[in-house]
This record gives sequence, C-alpha cells and structure tokens, in this order.
Amino acid sequence: MKYKYLVFTLLFNLPSFLQAQSADPNITPPTPEAMSFHRSGVSNINNYSGSADISIDIFNFEVKDLSLPIKLSYVANNGVKVQERASWVGLGWALSAGGAVSREIRNRPDDFQEGYYLKPDIPALSIQNKPYFDDIYYGLIDGEPDLFRYSAPGISGSFMIYKDHHDPSILHIPYSDNKIEFTHSTNGFHRFTEFTVINPEGIRYKFSAMEEMISTSLSGTSPDNRYKVSSWYLTQITNHDSTAYINIEYADEDGNPYDVGTNSIVDIFSETRTNSQSEALELIAVNRTKVRQLKPIRIYDSRGYEVNLIQSSIDRCDFKNTKFLDKIEIDYNGQRVKSYDFDYSYFTENGTVPISDPCSYVPYSINSQPLDDGNHKWRLKLDKVTKIGSDGVKEMNPHQFEYEESKYLPSRYSKARDHWGYYNGAVNNTTLEPVQYIDLTGYLSHSSKPFVKYGSADRDSNFEFGKAGILTKITYPTGGYTELEYEANTCSNPEIESDKVSQNRAFTLDAPNEITTSITIDLIERPFTELVVTALSYFPTEQCNVFIDFENVSTGQTKRIDFSAINNILLHPGTYDVTISPTDINDPNGGSCFDDVVQLFFTWENQVETLEKEVGGGRVASLVNCSDSIDCVTRSYSYLRTDGSSSGYLVSIPTYGFAFLSDHFGSSYPATWVRTYSSNEPTLTTLGGNVGYSEVTESINQAENGKIVTSYASPEFLKDVKFGAFHLTNTGERIDVWPGSPHTTRDYLRGKIFNRNIFKYDSSLLKKDSSFFMGTYQESSGYVRDPIFIMYQNDGQQSNSIPGVRVYGNCQEGACPLSINLYSIYSGRGYVYQQMQKKIEDGIESEITTTYNWNPDHQVIDSEEVEYPDGTTRKKEFFYNFSDTNEAQGILSASDYDTLQEMYQQRNIIVPYYKKVSNISENEILNRQLFRYNSNYRLDEVLTSKGTSPFEVSLKYLSYDPNGLPTSYVAKDGRVHSFGWSNYQVTLSGVAESAFPIDFSMSMLNDPNSMEGVYDVKLYEYDTLGRIKKIIDANGRDTSYDYDEFGNLIMVKDADENILKKVTYKYKSEEGDSN
Repeated sequence: MKYKYLVFTLLFNLPSFLQAQSADPNITPPTPEAMSFHRSGVSNINNYSGSADISIDIFNFEVKDLSLPIKLSYVANNGVKVQERASWVGLGWALSAGGAVSREIRNRPDDFQEGYYLKPDIPALSIQNKPYFDDIYYGLIDGEPDLFRYSAPGISGSFMIYKDHHDPSILHIPYSDNKIEFTHSTNGFHRFTEFTVINPEGIRYKFSAMEEMISTSLSGTSPDNRYKVSSWYLTQITNHDSTAYINIEYADEDGNPYDVGTNSIVDIFSETRTNSQSEALELIAVNRTKVRQLKPIRIYDSRGYEVNLIQSSIDRCDFKNTKFLDKIEIDYNGQRVKSYDFDYSYFTENGTVPISDPCSYVPYSINSQPLDDGNHKWRLKLDKVTKIGSDGVKEMNPHQFEYEESKYLPSRYSKARDHWGYYNGAVNNTTLEPVQYIDLTGYLSHSSKPFVKYGSADRDSNFEFGKAGILTKITYPTGGYTELEYEANTCSNPEIESDKVSQNRAFTLDAPNEITTSITIDLIERPFTELVVTALSYFPTEQCNVFIDFENVSTGQTKRIDFSAINNILLHPGTYDVTISPTDINDPNGGSCFDDVVQLFFTWENQVETLEKEVGGGRVASLVNCSDSIDCVTRSYSYLRTDGSSSGYLVSIPTYGFAFLSDHFGSSYPATWVRTYSSNEPTLTTLGGNVGYSEVTESINQAENGKIVTSYASPEFLKDVKFGAFHLTNTGERIDVWPGSPHTTRDYLRGKIFNRNIFKYDSSLLKKDSSFFMGTYQESSGYVRDPIFIMYQNDGQQSNSIPGVRVYGNCQEGACPLSINLYSIYSGRGYVYQQMQKKIEDGIESEITTTYNWNPDHQVIDSEEVEYPDGTTRKKEFFYNFSDTNEAQGILSASDYDTLQEMYQQRNIIVPYYKKVSNISENEILNRQLFRYNSNYRLDEVLTSKGTSPFEVSLKYLSYDPNGLPTSYVAKDGRVHSFGWSNYQVTLSGVAESAFPIDFSMSMLNDPNSMEGVYDVKLYEYDTLGRIKKIIDANGRDTSYDYDEFGNLIMVKDADENILKKVTYKYKSEEGDSN
C-alpha cells in the first residue's frame, strides 16, 4: 500500500535554543541521499582518560523531541578486572537500552525504617547525645545519606536525599536544572518506589522498575533478611504535554553471585600490644548476593516502532541460571524491519572454547564449601554481531571483534591482581595484603616497634598481564576495520611508589676477622626498607653466631642483627658503615664454627626516580582506522609532559590500614593502628577512567602532519577533599583516623579543556584556544591549587551541603569507646567564563575573546560578550522564564508572562523569552527577539526588532492539533501556510542505523491541484515501513527511491527512469562469502 502526503514548504531560521521545543515548522525531510553516507571507524577518543568511545548502533527511537538510542558499547577501555563478570552481551561490553537510577548504600538504605531519610537530624557531639551515636554503632540508626546516580539519554548526574522534613529534598552533585521527584510506599516501610527526572525541556524520565538484592553468608544466614533496592530502571520517557512516549519493559533474572573478600580488621598495633603480640589473622568473608536482576525485553514508542530483545534458550556456563542476549528484533507496526544476531564463545584461563561446550567445571571452594555460581575460569566472549534484513534471510557481513589473547585472565577468585583489580601475573600471591612500610613514630608511645613492615602480596600493576581480554580490533561489514594499541596507565602522584631495584651483596667470612664495608639505601616514597640476610653452608647458633652492625653515617645511630635470633633489619635512607663479626663464643680465635666456607648475602630494594609510575589498567596508545588494507589513518597519543614525566594523576591512593583514636567523651581506650587486607580508601575514578591526564599530544599518521596538544583540568590540582576527617600529623605526613570521611568529589570540575594548541608540520603554532573557568566549590584548609595553571577561580558563592556521621568503635562488656566523624558532603559546579581563540596566518596574529556571565541559580548563560580583532565588542543578553521580572513589559502582557512562568514552575521548562544583541563599542542595540507561548506551552509567535524600532511579528502560529503539531502559521511575508496530519508516523532509516523523525506525519491529499492559493507544493509517497518512495514537485515531476532488505538506499531515479544514483553493498552469501 502507498500513502501520499502533501507538504507546503517554507525555509526560515529560528534561534537554536528553541529547536528543542520543536518550534521549527520546517517539515521538509532530508533526502535519502543525505542519509546514505556512513563512515565506519572509531574516531572519538577521550584523551583525558585515554579511552576510546567504541559503540555499534542498533536502533534509535526518535519521536518528536524524545530520543532513545540502542547501541552496543565497549566499556572496558582500561582493561578487564579479575573479579569482573561478563555482562549478557559479553566481557567488556554493555547494551545501552534505557537508563537507571542506582545507589551506593552507605551504612543502611536511606528508605529503611532506621534509614537516614526518616531519622531526626544529627545532634551535636556531646556526652548527652552519646546514646544517639551508640545507636548508629549498633545499626539502629543510619547516620549517612546514600549516593544516587542517574543516567539516561540526554541526562546524567548524582544526588543525595535530605531528611524528609528538609526543603529542598534533593542535593544535586553537581548543580543541575534537572528536577528530581520521588515517591515511596505508604505501607509503613517507606521504600523508594519511583524516581522521575524532568529536564529543562520538560521531558519526563520515569524510573520505576526496581532491581533488588539481599546478601547472605556462606552458611546461608543474613544479618538482615530485607531486600534492598539497588537500582530503579527507566520505564518511560514522555514529552512535556504527554503527546509522545517511549516505554521499556523488563524481565526478572535471578543471579546468585558470590563475593569473596576478607575481614577488614586483621592486625592491631596499640599502645599495649607490640608487633609480636599482634593478631595476624586472615579472616575470609564470603557473601552471596541474591539479585532480582532486570533485563530489558521490549521497547516501543508512540509511533509503532518496537524492539524485542530475545534471550538465549540455554544458560550461561560462566554465570549460573542466567542467559545471554541472542537476538534483537526491530518491527514497525508488526512488520519486521531488521534484526541482529549475536554470536559468542568463552574465554578460559588458557584459551577459548565454543559457546556449545558442556558446562563442566569444579566450583571454587573455601573452607571445603563450594561457591557454585558458574565456571569461575570462563567468561562470555562476544565474537560477532550480524545484521539480518527484513526478509529474515539475507545477512550483511558481521561486525567482528578480536581481543588481546597473548595472556588470559585467571579465575575470578584469583589473588593475582593489582590494587585496582587488574590481573598482574602474581600467581604466587596467597593473600591480598600488599607489602606495607608504616612509620608509627609519634603515634604509638611504645618505641620497640615504631617502624612496621607487614604484608606479602605483590599488588603492583603489570599491564603485560593487565591487558588480557581487552578489545584490539573491530572489522566492519564494509570490510574496513579499526585496530587499537594500548599501553599502561601511568601517574605522577608522589604517594605511589617509584620503581624498585633489587640490591644484592655477597660476603665470604674469614673468622675471626671482621668484614667492613658500606651500603647505600636509596628511597623516595618509602620511609624505610627491609634488608634480609641469608647464609650458605651455615646455620647460626648461640655458639656460632654472626653480628652485623649498621651505622648510619649521617646520624651515627647503629642497628644490629643478631643472626642467631633474626635475619632482617629495617633501614632508613642513607649510607651505612657495615661491620660483619663472625663469633665462636668458645674460641675467640674463630674455633671450628667457620671451618667450612661460609657466605652471607644481603638483599634489599632501593628506589629509583620514576617519571612514569605504572598504575591500574591501560590507555590507548594508537588508533588505526582503515577503509581497506591500504587506506588507513593512524592517530597516536602521548600522555607525557615536556620533561618526560607522566601527566596522569589518580584521584585516590590505595591505603591498607588506619588509625583508631577514641578521643570522645573522655574515653581512655588506647590508640590503635588497624591493618586491612582491602584498601580502606576507595580507588576512585575520574570521568570513568582510573587516571586523569593533564596534557595529551595527538598526531595523525606522521609528525610531519603536525600535532595537537591539549591541556585538561586534572586531579593533580583539583583533588577530592574530605570535610570532617580527623588526622594526625606525623613527620609532615597525614595519617587518617578511622572512620574517615567520604570524598567530596571535584570530578565535575575535571576533564575541562583549558588549552588546545594546534601546531603545523614545522612545529610552529597555527592556532591556540584557551578557556578560563570558574566554579562554586567548597574550599578546605590545606587544599593547594595553582589558579594560574588550572585557570580555575572560586566564584565565591555558597556551596550547598548535606551532613553525615560515621561511627567506629570496639564495644565490649558494656564499655563502648567510639570514634565519631561528623562530616559534610558539598556540591558545586564548574563553568567556562572566558574563551580566547588565537589564529596565526601568514605570521599575523588575530584573537577573539568571549566572556560569559552565568546565571547564579541556573545552569544557563545570562549574557556573553565577544571582543573581535578590530576592537568592537558585541553583547548578547538572554532573559529566561524562571525570573520573577518581566524584562519585556509593554510587549509581553502579564498573562503572557504568567504562562512563561507556569512553563517553568509546572513543567520545569526553561526557555529564553527575550534576546538582545548590542554593540558595546558604539553603545547601540543591534537587534532584539521576543518569543511568546500559548497556554499549552507551545510557541505562539516570534517577534523581531532592528535596533530599538517597534517589534514586528515574523512568525505567527494560528493553530495546533491535539497532538501538538502545527496546522497553520503566518510567515513574515503574510502568507498562510497550512498542514494536514494523520496518525501515520514515519521514520527514515539510513546506512548509519540512525533514525530521522518526521513527526508531522502529513495527511493524505488526493488532488494537490485542488488547493487554491498554494504556491509551493511537494507530494511525498511512503511505503509501509515509513520510507520515502517518491517525492513529486509542484510540476508533477517525481524522484523515486529504492531500498534493499536492510533499509539501505540502493537506487535513485528521476521521472524518466534515469538512474541518478546507484549504491552497491557487500553482503554475506549463502555460502558465507562476500559478493
């Protein structure tokens, strides 16, 4: 069946900030030719984090101003962690098909009866309020607000919820114009059941599908048998007047993964307990988390498009009782448009096996109890994705994927992993506690063991192993491909240890003669090192002993090894004179103790200056995009400063141990140092990467083509801070006292480009763009930053915050000494306030400077001033509907302005209703624009004015239909333009897998010549899948378009059947070859 539609066309321009309101009645769709170009390849690199943006577009729902892309995204750009489970689309991959509000539960869930949301305000720290803090310790009160994160197409952010009597109820992190509403159950439990995020265009995102979890111990017991909601998944998107929607449906899947960790407290040094009395116990903690996991199974919109996600008929081997994604089917009004097949295999610890292999394995066991949640040595591997045409038979060549397989990941329970969880090849690790060198001088009063070394695990990063399983190549259906080469992440944090160099010295004893020598201990970050003495052909006894004295040349202090008792010593940096004295207590002349040749060996580690300190995961070193085997473009990336040092910086440093100081309410509990097997400082990321790089150089193909050097705001000068953390100062270093405060993030300030220099092939500067930033953020004492380098200034506005409290103690037999940390989490924002663009052409410099004035209460610009090279300055001013003041009095009536304010107050729609452009240099107004809206919050008319002359109507809408689509308007030339609409809605699909919405859905007109007064007519014919088949102009001449089974344009013909364009695609034949 064919449908004919009539369109009257008129081209004109509207302000770009109105496009999101669908105000532009330009209803001429793009030609299919314009949509037929698609370039395969990965071109978007996040230089700040060293990661590539890799995704495969599947489908894009677009209806009116709503959009929901479905795509396959690669998310393991830094590498795959040992404990990481493969998603249902394969290791390192994620299917983006909606969004979620997820939360990080801190202490107890906020919406439990004892949760933060319902409990009274946190009282002051006093002896009278100690029962309140005791209740927190015993779990009767939750003192910490949970952290919520949300993400969906077009929106993202974080927030915390104040207590239920607080106004406002939400703290946005960072500040946002998104409005967040939530509901909770009224059955006495107050569980959060739904979140709604409304963006400044009035689009509503509803998150109401709840994913729940409950944790039990290995024995099956649980300290709390209540399910906790961990995520609320996106279920619907609607526009501001509910005339368009996209819905998502989910299915439950019960996965029961085990989480193997270690008890936090494993060793204690206190005022009364020495190292020899310490408790060195590795207490294994195993939890099984039962998850009611949600998977999207159906997505559909108000136009008739529907996507079904089909799970496999067989269970996965690597994750028991779960499925993998087998197929995606895309239909329009019940008719198949296309589909995608997914093919998998499994990574093993030494290769790969087919997806059909039997699921035979031996479960990992702890204390003779099996952890049977799937094969812990296998991981689901995505091999290819194949697009199938509307006939269900014809296939395109697939997207094929290759991975790093020179090494393979070990068991998910392996301890061979670095601080950040990546495989490091240290297969001999028997514990996760790394080697630690702790200086407790001045903290513990006993002096027998002020310097402590503990731990044995190798947790250093080694990217030769850490890159196991990472994506290295994509081959596209066109035959082109992308290759990625990675290198280790590096940083310059002074807290991260420099490279270590093993030192060895050998000595042959000549009793009773002493041996004198000297050694040098070179250290950078470590406060001391351990020197170990071993012997060959000799076992020390009290009779036949060796004494070794180490005298520090600088201080004169001497330390001794009594070889019959110990064989190691802790030495600080410096040069030592060493005296080795073999002794036979029965014969001062040497006796028979050393008749045999006796050799002693000293071993220790020095440190050497390291400009690039290797840390967790990797970064993209080069990217090769090829359309075929010859036509390739190579992009290379350097993350070094000009001095050769790494420009990378970590947000947080892994820390294994903390101090407990009960200094509240007169407690006399002794100061204590607590060892931990896992880092008590979270290993935080910055904008999704492990490391943030402040300087990145990009070159294309060869250096002769020039280069681009980009500078970013990084964690080096924009550190996270803790507001409320106790600490002791020890030899200039900070020792955190437990419980530490959570981080107040500065990530919203990071990753901003403040300098980009473009150099020509001869290294001369061609162009320079600079940005200067301001922000609202809470300062802290001791927070050091370089405002010239980072180009950030605090705008002086008050930062909003939310309070919390953490309690730690050792309560026994009624006595409950506590350490209490009252803290605050602050929010803020960052924004560019000035940009400078310098160009150099033929040796002549020109510069344009733009200065922005941001609204103090909303994330919009009030004005911008542009200074041009000729000295003129132009200013644009914007006036928004959230203001209480009508800046266009006398032009906009009070009723008109009430409508504008209702748009903001009732629908959260933020629009500039008045725009003014002035020449500051000449002190004159150049032009003005005014936008008036009707009671349905749709654009009613646009008025313009040259200078200060009276306003004239340049566009007037006469009517809309019930779906909010314009049916007529008057243009500036006075002519009336009319539109008819039907319920038939159309989407054009091109090779790029994008969908272009034609939301005007024109009504059928059998005889366009019958329309009196029409001066420009175009007739469109569509097929049943909404694709343009013909465009007929006012003279009756038509252009026709033909498509293949995949919706790809294959031929364009004119009215005389002349071929204007013909496109050939390579598809997979029945034999599996390309033709």
